[in-house]
Amino acid sequence: MYRDEFALALVDLHPGPALNIAGPADARQLPRNPMEGARTEYKVPDSAVGGGLPPILPLTPEYLAPGRYTVDNGSGGAVVKGFSSTLTIPSNPASWAGQDAIGTIDRSQGLTITWSGSGLVGILGNSANPAVGVGAQFVCVAGDADNGSFTVPAWVMSTLPASGLGTDIPAPVGFLALATGNTPVRFQAPGIDIGYFSWAAVQVKNVNYQ
Repeated sequence: MYRDEFALALVDLHPGPALNIAGPADARQLPRNPMEGARTEYKVPDSAVGGGLPPILPLTPEYLAPGRYTVDNGSGGAVVKGFSSTLTIPSNPASWAGQDAIGTIDRSQGLTITWSGSGLVGILGNSANPAVGVGAQFVCVAGDADNGSFTVPAWVMSTLPASGLGTDIPAPVGFLALATGNTPVRFQAPGIDIGYFSWAAVQVKNVNYQ
């Protein structure tokens, strides 16, 4: 499974009614979330511009293909005026290899994750047992120097509880993910001190930590 997401959150700022994203596939518009409360947030209606997370979000074609992307807010809003920024997703971003072989995970051993491509990689895992109200998660960061492979140490794995079954869906409450992205691109806009444009793609699967 995979999920692509664009989101911008700014505290107490109003950059306009929508953000416009254009990439190799097509152009998308992210409307301002009317329920954002104390922050300004923009998202597509189902929170993902591509991919999905079944059964929560159905799968759709992946949006974040390699290539050049632009973001702008048109004429802007009351506080943040119009801006535009660009970034390029490289031709070989990191992609999880061998994820289909990972299902039940032994928490007493180190967990080796491999990937193809290059760039900054984040490895994320979490497990919970709703019956006893416990849960834990970990985040590891790897880069090109790791040569496409990273082992989450056994002492980290041992801190996770064994996965219990969900109360809504009869599946283990355990997830493992590989995320990749870029160094944020800095841009200037009237009304803010500094702005950044970045992208991230996350591959997620349901697993059973035992």
